[in-house]
Amino acid sequence: MPTQFEKETLNAHKVEREARRDINDISLQLALSKAPKWDLTIARLGVGNFSDRTLTSDVNAFGLGSGSAVGTLTIKANCHISGVDLRYVDIRSGKSVFTNCVFRAGSGVSDDQYYISLAAGAQAVFVGCTFKDGITAAYVADNGGVAADLNFVGCVNLSGLTLAAASTSVGSI
Repeated sequence: MPTQFEKETLNAHKVEREARRDINDISLQLALSKAPKWDLTIARLGVGNFSDRTLTSDVNAFGLGSGSAVGTLTIKANCHISGVDLRYVDIRSGKSVFTNCVFRAGSGVSDDQYYISLAAGAQAVFVGCTFKDGITAAYVADNGGVAADLNFVGCVNLSGLTLAAASTSVGSI
């Protein structure tokens, strides 16, 4: 049985860790809200709307729970995006990996727009992502390159649309 001193010490450490995490999240949100593009190696997204972002250097971006939403995301570098709620992704170059992301229609995206646009020469893999309904485009993704450049692995397609005209899909439903 811990003593009262040990309980208070453990509680103080917990409060300190939570305060540091909150300060880091607030600092990052302020930095992202002022910057027109992300130039970070690792971005931890707290709750908030990070609309219209451009990745111009290699980055890993991780969403922290529900409420981390990105409107239009333009990618011009290598990236790994995980656990983020996305509206529209324009992948112009580089190699991109998306894990456990949710794509859904929302503000700033017309309902006839694709969720994903992949330029020729860019490559993307979507792992465990969910594509919700709400768009009326022909496909979830518009692939400007060959099928091998766009891969869906273990994704859930609730949109009612075909994933893409040219793509590779493994274990997706």
